[in-house]
Amino acid sequence: MRILILCPLLCLFGCGQPGVDDAIDAVRGEVIESPSAKFRDVVPCPSGNGYYGMVNSKNVKREYMGFQPFVYAEGNAALYESQVEYQQLRKLCAVQK
Repeated sequence: MRILILCPLLCLFGCGQPGVDDAIDAVRGEVIESPSAKFRDVVPCPSGNGYYGMVNSKNVKREYMGFQPFVYAEGNAALYESQVEYQQLRKLCAVQK
């Protein structure tokens, strides 16, 4: 029974969801140590124009920084820490927070 529930969830992020891999790759390009990036709660934007979620990655001291929001829209990604870019992409994504 658990396998039947997990298969659709795994497929949601692993196959057939156009653009989610592009979003994750773009966000990996924004973090300091991209192989360390861990993602959660990655969902399509309400506008249908990208994705948003949370990412945790290591800093220059090789310590995890904690999950922070990200937005991906129109081929660009921004982390919450980069306020101007994040706010611009958030408007395109129409994330209400």
